[in-house]
Amino acid sequence: MTTNEGFRERLLFLIHWIGFLTTGWIIYWILQEATEWPNLLGIFTTFIPLVLGWLVRSLNEGYVSPLPWIKKKMRDQQ
Repeated sequence: MTTNEGFRERLLFLIHWIGFLTTGWIIYWILQEATEWPNLLGIFTTFIPLVLGWLVRSLNEGYVSPLPWIKKKMRDQQ
């Protein structure tokens, strides 16, 4: 069933992009609204949506790049 796999791949790609864009929005919000720089824990917390989106996609498709616009799977390059 290539249709189901195509749908699943697009859905996982969308989840990855949502995590990436959420991380970008959080960084923008912190830079615009913060009165002081966040501590190290705050910086790591900022990247949680990106890591979760990448992790969901990687667990289902195999290792992919953390940057969502790089579509080639890393396993295909080796």
